[in-house]
Amino acid sequence: MSRIAIAGYRSKPGKAGELDTLMRTHLPILQQAKLATARAAIILKAEHGTVIEVFEGISE
Repeated sequence: MSRIAIAGYRSKPGKAGELDTLMRTHLPILQQAKLATARAAIILKAEHGTVIEVFEGISE
């Protein structure tokens, strides 16, 4: 069974680039661990820097 997951992230001051890098690697890591489906994530970034990630997680 799968479920839609919505997560919000906010970087510490001066760390926005590191958060951007993390967002590119986060879903593939979850997929390798069989915690997310192959469906692509939707990643949204607000003007003030908050990042919203929507992906399909796998649950038992």
